[in-house]
Amino acid sequence: MKRIYLITLAGQVEKKHFSPRTWRLLTRVQPLYLWSSLKGLARELEKEGVEVTYFEERKEDNAGQDYQLVVEEAIRREQAAFVLAGSFKEEMNKIKGIMEAAAIKGNLEVVIVPGGGSPKDNLEEGEQVRAGKALSSLIEAMARLRSPQGCPWDQRQDHKSLKPYLIEEAYEVVHAIDLENKEALCEELGDLLLQIVFHSQLAAEKKAFTMEQVIERICEKIIRRHPHVFGKEKVEDADEVSFNWSEIKLKEKDKKSRFSMPAGLPALKRAQKVQQQAARYGFDWDHVEGAWEKVKEELKELEKVYNKRERDKIEEEIGDLIFAIVNISRFLRIDAELALAATVEKFLRRMHYIEEVVEKEGKNFKDYHLEDLDKIWEDAKKKGL
Repeated sequence: MKRIYLITLAGQVEKKHFSPRTWRLLTRVQPLYLWSSLKGLARELEKEGVEVTYFEERKEDNAGQDYQLVVEEAIRREQAAFVLAGSFKEEMNKIKGIMEAAAIKGNLEVVIVPGGGSPKDNLEEGEQVRAGKALSSLIEAMARLRSPQGCPWDQRQDHKSLKPYLIEEAYEVVHAIDLENKEALCEELGDLLLQIVFHSQLAAEKKAFTMEQVIERICEKIIRRHPHVFGKEKVEDADEVSFNWSEIKLKEKDKKSRFSMPAGLPALKRAQKVQQQAARYGFDWDHVEGAWEKVKEELKELEKVYNKRERDKIEEEIGDLIFAIVNISRFLRIDAELALAATVEKFLRRMHYIEEVVEKEGKNFKDYHLEDLDKIWEDAKKKGL
């Protein structure tokens, strides 16, 4: 793909202030455009035999012809590089101008490369700049995987085919948190981020939206939904924050009802979130004791329909009982979905232990009575499994 590299600087720079990758771009990509104010950098480049084309600094509304020239040269010669005189934030309007000119031509990628600066400037930009560089590298890598010269598997994917991987990676993150394993969490968050970049790349290819728009929209949403942080609104506590969030979201989505949840959520998670919504508007027990009594009531109703063999009612009453238990977990600030997932994992650990004992004894499961298996189960519990 034809590319324009936009290299942003933080102050006057020398060769030693650039990363090896950025310096390679400066010395190898032609044509190379610099503002006339960057004479010091130009001299260093010219010493290495690099040809530099100067632009005179001019008002933004008269700079369109410069941007157009860069775009046209990038199309004609497959690539071009433009070194901007200030930081990314300072040069935002110029960057937008070039990106708009490139978008008109189409099939032209704009790659923003944070450049060098004085040591002081680099320290001030710090982690945010490093994170930006890393994200840019990931986006660039994904674009390459999806390109005609990329990976056949990645080329074959679409939003629907990636759904299982998105869900799987989210659960892997949760598992790493449960293990309290920092290394695993770091790795799994990266895997989850890859899924977000992948979906954004698919959308960008269809000109639906870009990774930049994904980031911009969540930033805008965070600001809108936290007026107590970014505005003048005052809140008393976290519960009021949650209530305000719900009200703001209702206006944003133009919803007809406050009480709804995406059908795609797991049932336990959906039940808990619906109960939280109802509680925000006063439909809730005053104390957890009321929720306990509801569980006992639902258990009796289930037992009643079971004894009467009312098959059509049993499923309904089981649902009511589970819903009531979810309400208890909400009162106790326990995530029902995660609690059940942990119990499933615990059950599997103990069943694996029973399986190992059975195999060590050279027998089959059918050789054991339930009482025998239960004794092995109790042994697994004593071992902390």
